[in-house]
Amino acid sequence: MLYGTQTTAGHSEDMPDIPEVITNRADGYALAAAVLGLLSILGGVGGIPLAARGYGVQALSLSMGIAVFAIGLGVGSAFSPTERRSASLLGIGLGTAGYLLAIAIGGMI
Repeated sequence: MLYGTQTTAGHSEDMPDIPEVITNRADGYALAAAVLGLLSILGGVGGIPLAARGYGVQALSLSMGIAVFAIGLGVGSAFSPTERRSASLLGIGLGTAGYLLAIAIGGMI
């Protein structure tokens, strides 16, 4: 109820707009979720060559952390009034894929 009130008006057209209580930042969070989801996949794939140097576990742990953050941002922005719901859903999907990829690669290392 706090987001999106800037574009809402009362029952009459003569009534002023309802002021926005909290600035809606869900569009930016949706884009951040998509970018972080992509980074989690890249981190998981990057864990393969880093495993030969002994840094595979650290890279996969970082990838899983970024994936969880992407999923959380995606879910949070998807349930807020946003015009970029597809980006938040993409962030959820990419974050989930990155998390599962990191688990699969971790099992092979």
